Amino acid sequence: MVSSYHGETYVAYIDISGFAEIAEDLHSAQRVLNEFYNAIFEFCENHTTTSPRISIIVASDCAVLFIRNRTADDRLNGLSLILDFIKNVNRHFITSSHSQPFMTTCSIAYGQFDYEDRIEFPDLRKNFLFGRPYIDVVLDQKKGKPKIRAGECRLLRRKMPQTRKRRNDPLFSFVLKRGDRRYFYWMLNNSEHQHSFDRDYRIAHKSRKRDNYSKVIKVLQKYIDQGQRHSHILE
Repeated sequence: MVSSYHGETYVAYIDISGFAEIAEDLHSAQRVLNEFYNAIFEFCENHTTTSPRISIIVASDCAVLFIRNRTADDRLNGLSLILDFIKNVNRHFITSSHSQPFMTTCSIAYGQFDYEDRIEFPDLRKNFLFGRPYIDVVLDQKKGKPKIRAGECRLLRRKMPQTRKRRNDPLFSFVLKRGDRRYFYWMLNNSEHQHSFDRDYRIAHKSRKRDNYSKVIKVLQKYIDQGQRHSHILE
């Protein structure tokens, strides 16, 4: 059970891209959902002692994450924890051998958030989620401009605490500006590859309707694999 929370915090919304199309094949949809749930479960299982704590509510093909902020340090560490989650699960979805590769979209915001695990009985479950950051991340997925694309993770900077004090955290070096927005490049192993990745993604994205995003997935796999090959060489 996720206990209630009221306060200013980070909230993230992650959604499986193109799940309606995946669901046309029931077996594929089942495998994809199993991978989605299993990866989130494993992350939570491996982060039971983190500070601050991360709470996750999963429903169908999406999940809402929030950080249980208590101190000023939590406001900085909390964003790092969410970025770590996004990086790990997205890389797993792209490279897993247990289902077809799939992508997500993710939006992250900060502000006053309320979660309540309300009174339930065997045939009724109620999860009350509300607050400016929750509304912002949901609207960004549905109506954000520019439209968020498969594989992207966007940070909504309004009211978000400054992260300059944590620039020694390597994850923050992959929060990069593109246009007027900031994105977390979870697929990169070197932030200097941003422009080449953007170019390759843009080219692959043009044929998404013809190849059902297969070229986009290959671009993501290519940049993930660059770091994996390098780490094997170092070993």
